[in-house]
Amino acid sequence: MVSKRFRNNEISRNIIHICAGWSWVLYKLFFPATIHPVLISCSFVLLTVATTKMKVRFVERENGSLGTVYYNLSMLVMAVLGYHDPLRFDVFGVAMVCLCCGDAAANIIGSRYGTRRIYKKKSMQGTLACFVACVLGMLILKGFFGVGLHVWEICSLAVLCAATELFVGDYDNIAIPAVVYAAAYILLTGESLPHLLLSAAVGGFMFGISVKFRVLNLPASYLLFVLIFVLYYFGGLKSYLSLMLLFCVIIGAEKCLRGKTEKIFSSMNKEYGARNERQLIANCLTAVVAVAAYGITKSEMFLVAYFATIAETFGDSAASDVGVLSKAESLDICTFKPVPRGVSGGVSALGTGAALVICLYSGAIYLCVYGADLRGLLVILVSSFAGIMLDSFLGSKFQAQYQCGVCAKRTEQERHCQMPTKLVKGSRSLDNTRVNLICNVFSCVLACLLMGIS
Repeated sequence: MVSKRFRNNEISRNIIHICAGWSWVLYKLFFPATIHPVLISCSFVLLTVATTKMKVRFVERENGSLGTVYYNLSMLVMAVLGYHDPLRFDVFGVAMVCLCCGDAAANIIGSRYGTRRIYKKKSMQGTLACFVACVLGMLILKGFFGVGLHVWEICSLAVLCAATELFVGDYDNIAIPAVVYAAAYILLTGESLPHLLLSAAVGGFMFGISVKFRVLNLPASYLLFVLIFVLYYFGGLKSYLSLMLLFCVIIGAEKCLRGKTEKIFSSMNKEYGARNERQLIANCLTAVVAVAAYGITKSEMFLVAYFATIAETFGDSAASDVGVLSKAESLDICTFKPVPRGVSGGVSALGTGAALVICLYSGAIYLCVYGADLRGLLVILVSSFAGIMLDSFLGSKFQAQYQCGVCAKRTEQERHCQMPTKLVKGSRSLDNTRVNLICNVFSCVLACLLMGIS
């Protein structure tokens, strides 16, 4: 049974989100596609970081969620993309309306009247409320501001928003605007149908592979379809081929080392094996956003950021899978004291070397596939490796680690031996998945900055 205090807190949060989302109307009326929405969104980000740190109850959840921060970061990215471009500014509005109305309606209706569960804590009533709210919000944009969406397109976007809200969990404030923004841009620009169908076919192929070989769970497989569709649509065959060249190497290495690494990770109670939707978003969404930005703007900066992000993801995976096999002791990256293999924050020469190889390999793919110069390779190498080192630093200093009261083992899980564990290090709000997301974003932003100043 949901407590009255929790419901009231959720209602206050969602009212704030709705007001922030509909601020797009003020932008449209007074300063459309200008620098003002960017500056206001920046102030919102700083404000929500402060409220998160101070744990302001009517703004933030008490479980350490960073949803409000993600919400305003999404606004900031879309405001930047809409700068001096009326079409992309309208797409910004569509995505914000779906986020603020659809997500809020799902939360409010679902928490009060959600009796028929569909997936985890999500209900049929909440999902339907999300769909209806999105349709009504987009009809208002169409009627009052002339956003050029047909009714069938509005319904399609509402279905996509409702499905994404249903499956993505903690990262809905990132995934919903990213997915709806990409889909709305495609619909409003009216690109060729054959390319649209080919992108859907490639996404469907990856969905089938994921389901058949159980690489991801079902919600994550749905998200994989959406992400690959967006990646292929905006980045084309070259970006997809580049991802597959990296993916095949990592999957091959993981299959060869599975017996040894799985045993070590299991002893440390770390997540291993089939990935879920949270892990997929944390490790892949930033790269897809970067390649979509490249497709929209045609700026090489975002293409390099895409390669830096996937290099960070796969390089970190290689460092973990290969590093735990090192015969030499792993050292804590901050204290340089020996730590057990597989512990977050531990580094080894073997793991670090594996990460460097993947970063170089990603840069080499960029050179070969796109015929680029060495500047891009250096930016990819520096940005991705910096992100991997940041991952180790955050894992050592801030990532949550727990101790089981039954068997006394250290773990990254909040429950062990069927009992709650005790936090002994780091912050409860910063688990391994969030660390991965932070480092992905860091590598992406760093690559953009380095390309901008080089």
